[in-house]
Amino acid sequence: SRAAGVFPPGMRWYRAETEHFILHYPESLRDLALPAAVRAEQAYLRVTRDLGVTVRRLHLVLTDHSDLANGWTSLFPVPHIVIFAAPPTAGESIGDVDDWLRTVLLHELTHAVHLEDAHPLYRAFRRLLGRNPVLFPNLWAPDWYTEGLAVVEETRWTTGGRACSAETEAMVAALRAQGSREYLDQGWVDRTSWPGWRTPYHLGGAFLAATMEEVEPPDWFAMIRAKNRTFLPFFLDHGERRYLGGDFEEVWNRWWSATPATRVSPPDQVPSAPGFLVRSLRRLSGGYCFYMSRPHEYPGIFCVRGGDPRPRRLLEGIRAEWFGVDPAGRRLAVADLERAGTYRERYRLRVMDLPARRTLWSLPGSRLFHPDIRADGTLVAARRVPGGTELVRLSSPEGVRVVAASPGVVFQQPRWSRRGDRFAVIVRHPDGVSCLEIRGEDGALLRRGLCDRARKVDPAWDMGDQAVLFAADYRGRFEIYRWTPPEILEGLAPAPLDSGGEERLERLDLEGFEWRSPLPEQDALAVLEYTAGGYRIAVYRNPAWVPVTGSDQTAGERSSCGMRAPPTPANPPLEPPWTRPPRREPILPVLLPFTWFPTLERRGGTWIPGAAAFGEELRGYYGYAAAIDYHPGAKAVEYDVRYRIDRGYPTLWLQASRDLDALQDGRYLEEQRWEARIHIPYRRFRWVAGFEAAFRRRRFSVWKNGHRLESLGTRGSVPFALYYSRALYHGASVSLEDGFTAVAHGALGLGSRRYRTLGFDFAGYLPGMTRHHVLVVRGSFLGSWGPDPEILSFGPEGDDLGPVRLFGETLRLARSGLVVNLEYRFPVFEIQRGFAQAPLYLHRISASVYYDYARVTNHEVMHELNPDLPEVETFAAVGGEMRVHFVLKGWMDTVLRAGIAFDTEDARHRRVYLELGWPF
Repeated sequence: SRAAGVFPPGMRWYRAETEHFILHYPESLRDLALPAAVRAEQAYLRVTRDLGVTVRRLHLVLTDHSDLANGWTSLFPVPHIVIFAAPPTAGESIGDVDDWLRTVLLHELTHAVHLEDAHPLYRAFRRLLGRNPVLFPNLWAPDWYTEGLAVVEETRWTTGGRACSAETEAMVAALRAQGSREYLDQGWVDRTSWPGWRTPYHLGGAFLAATMEEVEPPDWFAMIRAKNRTFLPFFLDHGERRYLGGDFEEVWNRWWSATPATRVSPPDQVPSAPGFLVRSLRRLSGGYCFYMSRPHEYPGIFCVRGGDPRPRRLLEGIRAEWFGVDPAGRRLAVADLERAGTYRERYRLRVMDLPARRTLWSLPGSRLFHPDIRADGTLVAARRVPGGTELVRLSSPEGVRVVAASPGVVFQQPRWSRRGDRFAVIVRHPDGVSCLEIRGEDGALLRRGLCDRARKVDPAWDMGDQAVLFAADYRGRFEIYRWTPPEILEGLAPAPLDSGGEERLERLDLEGFEWRSPLPEQDALAVLEYTAGGYRIAVYRNPAWVPVTGSDQTAGERSSCGMRAPPTPANPPLEPPWTRPPRREPILPVLLPFTWFPTLERRGGTWIPGAAAFGEELRGYYGYAAAIDYHPGAKAVEYDVRYRIDRGYPTLWLQASRDLDALQDGRYLEEQRWEARIHIPYRRFRWVAGFEAAFRRRRFSVWKNGHRLESLGTRGSVPFALYYSRALYHGASVSLEDGFTAVAHGALGLGSRRYRTLGFDFAGYLPGMTRHHVLVVRGSFLGSWGPDPEILSFGPEGDDLGPVRLFGETLRLARSGLVVNLEYRFPVFEIQRGFAQAPLYLHRISASVYYDYARVTNHEVMHELNPDLPEVETFAAVGGEMRVHFVLKGWMDTVLRAGIAFDTEDARHRRVYLELGWPF
């Protein structure tokens, strides 16, 4: 299912309607419904006017099941937008926002309008066939165009947005200055070299924003509308020449060649190689520790010591971008995302004893993040609430106390002073204004300053607790600043809040691209420095500070982005826009098919016409697929109907089908099948487990001329499966997975067929000698026992590891079998190039050598077909493969395999094969 497992089952949903939207929200987000509806209507008017498309009523779903800031758009089963209620913090790549709901709605609504637009012929077919994905050609637009267009709209109508963000400016400047050659066909989400998945958002948005600044907005949007409505996918069209003087590739090359003169100040020491995403630089045990995420390994907390550039793992496999260490380096406070109750994704706060490497206590599902810890173990942290965060203080799992909270306000990254008598915290208000606050150890507000629209991240105290260091984008890029409040902080009382006085703001005098996470040391400053390959640790000795002028601070208003529309009110009036007021949604929805299409199949010399239809509830709680065929030879109807209910826990599947297979003399074997199945999943970040069980009933009959001649009886069985997997997908690896998967499955025969079938399957993906080298080990066993054992099939499988690749399409009907595969995969060449602007691009070339073995005990049916067949057969082969990996539209890995296999008994028996596979 598309959405199963996304929205937690059992939630109580409400529904309200506006002029252009149907709003769905759980009971816990009642207070966000009105602001979301107002901003959605405002965004609709702006986006539809820009793109020149009016869309029928859209569905808007608000959810708070995850602590990540996110959202997405889907056209199926109905056009809808999903918005997560957790706003981003300033340190995230999507953190350049003034109002989270406004920004994310502009972005996702641009997707909905752009993807809905099409040539009139496609629209005509939609009226006949419904919302068939084939009839939405803009789904196959390159990611840099789809995401870049949405980034332009989010930037055009707000005071934030990624088209002009500090991250975008740093990426473009660093790649240009350091000689990286970026090609337009590399702008896909699945890209593995830095900037990775951010490429279509930041580079695509910056490129389209630059083209917009060359053309008047009315002409620019006229060009976009013309591109969206071409009959063939838009990348085959060159209509932009009329407006830009060249096609997109020519304009990209011209834009990219505009290399700015940038001087880079070399640091005194660079003790680490670049990492894709590096956060929270801390000093620990004579080295530097930080969070790092790269596409070739699990994320986690890493440390470097003694100038060794190789990072060592402190904690592996956690998503914990911000963590805190006490001054003595003995305790670690870390908040990592985990699955809570299978369907929810929540922050878990942990306090760890570092010397003993053990957890002292934890708060699973607490939604506490951005922790910092002082010497006595007292923590300050932020906590997610719908639409914002709270500031909390705690010293034990039972002592959580809220010290600051306000609707829509985002408290982030509190940081204790070295003495632990106060802490600094960054506060972003609903109108986009960000302030730096100093609070006492009890949370009382002592001082607020630097309230402007500049983004501020990573506060830290200097060595004497006299000033606060932080990173901010006052000049369009993140730089390190030092803020000294008017009073000497010794003995500061709550009274002088906003009392005026001379405050001092200084900037670290460096030339480069971006710096974050300042870590003051004696006569030195360690920072995370941005390069063309990601972030690295840089240490500057005796850094020079320069005073910040008023003009530098006003640059934080971010008015320099030339493609912005005229300013709009920061706080629009919240007038109820309801055409139908909020009400409870029904538990059982009406499921009309959202698409259908005719089918035609040729079977046994006979053409069989039919039709298929699909229906699904918006959140994926209910769904069905139905197919019906008319078999003219049997003068009967075949059908297959499957229905899924995911409204509760576990998931329930129902199926009913009827199949007809030709025998002899105009007779047909009819099989009717009824099945009810339950699925109980249990998910965590690093692993997933589950159990399935079903009751299956099958009835067999012989038919002729539309009438039943005889009944062959009814058979029942109870199949089951139990699985556990720690396999995670890594798109940059030559193997699709790393980790292992173990499955136990079988079936119990009922009635007269009292067979017992049991099987085991294990697949392990083990790291090899160097990056991308993977040793794949797979073993499986399946057997059936009893007076009338089940007939088992052994033959080629749909994944990379078939039983014995030497024998191709050979199929054995057996009572039992054992299969072992060993394969060593290694990279040959990594590629990141596309075919012009087609949605298919080259990813990498890899090779492998393998050994396959199978031992099969044949079933009596095989002996009836071939009396000379031995009871037990053994197959074994060695071989090798070359694989060319393509990626289709950034999400589907397509593999072209060329291989040769040799029989271990007779080397003259060999098979050369060429296969192209899509993982449908």
